[in-house]
Amino acid sequence: MTARELPVPETPEQALGRFAAWQSEPSEDWLYFGTAHHHCSASAFQSSTDEQNERNQDGLHLTVGRMDAEQHEVHARFYLGGNAYEPDLSRFWAVDPALAALLPPDVLPLVARFQMGAKVTVDFPDAWRTNLVEVRDERRERRDVIRAPRWQLELPELDHRQPHRFRLEDALEDIQRRSRQNGFTEQQWLAELGRLAADDVSHLLFTTCLEHGVHPDELLAELATAETAMA
Repeated sequence: MTARELPVPETPEQALGRFAAWQSEPSEDWLYFGTAHHHCSASAFQSSTDEQNERNQDGLHLTVGRMDAEQHEVHARFYLGGNAYEPDLSRFWAVDPALAALLPPDVLPLVARFQMGAKVTVDFPDAWRTNLVEVRDERRERRDVIRAPRWQLELPELDHRQPHRFRLEDALEDIQRRSRQNGFTEQQWLAELGRLAADDVSHLLFTTCLEHGVHPDELLAELATAETAMA
């Protein structure tokens, strides 16, 4: 999966032309107030690229995931003045009044999110085909470089009903989230991931720690204690 920004910004004339597709009258007093994109069959989350693009663009920003599933995932965030907020999607998606009257107010955001994730089948717009990015050569190059996994690790008990591909995507999403919390860039953790996968010493250390159920920092503390006792 890859993305590329449009090389030329949309002109006001082209922007007004969008109203025809929305079956709405053109207007010059409207403004951009959000974005929406999907992650194909991957899960829905805010990538570091999304965060950089959205932090200075006021409005509601949506990412849709699991496009191949009967119920899509929806991840939403709202930015205003550079500040991020958790949006109440029922303020943007009209829940049927009769249904809303039967539910407590704090449930409405969940209902709106669920309804927004309903699968809708439409034709692929011809205008979008001109923006498709060819990545076949890039994938072939990656296959030539990437070796088969060689780390035979004893992993914790997992729900194996969840497909392996989804577990991979969830792990990447969790790494993205934790990296943002700790101030690590995507380039930093990708470089470290590549180093760990290729390094024989890292392989030995991680495999041994997992086999014995200990952490690397515990080993260091034990070594430090032993050195102190010997001194």
